[in-house]
Amino acid sequence: MWYFSDTLAVEQLFLSDGILDRENYLNTWKSLPDANESTKMFAAVSVASVDNWVARLKTKHVFFMAQRQLQGTNQTVIYLSLKLPPATIVLVEVTTTVGTPGLKCCIKTSAPDVSPLVFEALETIMA
Repeated sequence: MWYFSDTLAVEQLFLSDGILDRENYLNTWKSLPDANESTKMFAAVSVASVDNWVARLKTKHVFFMAQRQLQGTNQTVIYLSLKLPPATIVLVEVTTTVGTPGLKCCIKTSAPDVSPLVFEALETIMA
């Protein structure tokens, strides 16, 4: 009998069916309590081009839902979703100034205990 252990990056668990439409995203966000929301700043991450950045995230099963400009600012808010096994939806809201280092990443999920792991994975794949 053999035993071994290995490290697995959380992003390797992101499922390919984690994309949500606008209505499902909004309904899910509203249905989750505020206590299930976490925020973290990623100082070293920057978004040079939203389109290129979103295309790269899609290859890692982090899916674009929408984006909008914050009124009266030059900040962009990007809405993303991903899914962890067996069926844990993770909603992501990223606020950034395109072309400037640093972004705010907000996660809302029914399983808030996964948030630290998802933050770590997102910081790695967003960089």
